[in-house]
Amino acid sequence: MNIIWTWKPFPDISGPEMHEILAIRQSVFVLEQQCFYLDADEFDPCSWHLVGRDNAGAIATYARLCFPQFSSCRNALQRRRHSPYCYGHLGFFDNT
Repeated sequence: MNIIWTWKPFPDISGPEMHEILAIRQSVFVLEQQCFYLDADEFDPCSWHLVGRDNAGAIATYARLCFPQFSSCRNALQRRRHSPYCYGHLGFFDNT
C-alpha cells in the first residue's frame, strides 16, 4: 500500500475533509475504545494535522500534532488513528 501524506494546519483543511477526519476519529475513540467525551475540541484549531491516504483516497492513517507552547494541551501527538490494514504493512505502525 502506498500512502500519500498531507500535513496541514487547521485553516487549510476544507470542511468536507475535516468532516472525514472527525468521522474517522469518532469511529476509533467513541465506537472502538468507548471513550465518550467530546472529540472535536479546542485543540484542533491550534494543531497541525497529518493525513495519510491510500491509493483509493481513503484515510488510512491520521495524527494531530498539538503544540503545548500555544495551547493548554499536554500531549503533543494526539488523536492517532490508522486502519487495521496498516498493522504489519507499514513498519512504523507495528505493535511489536
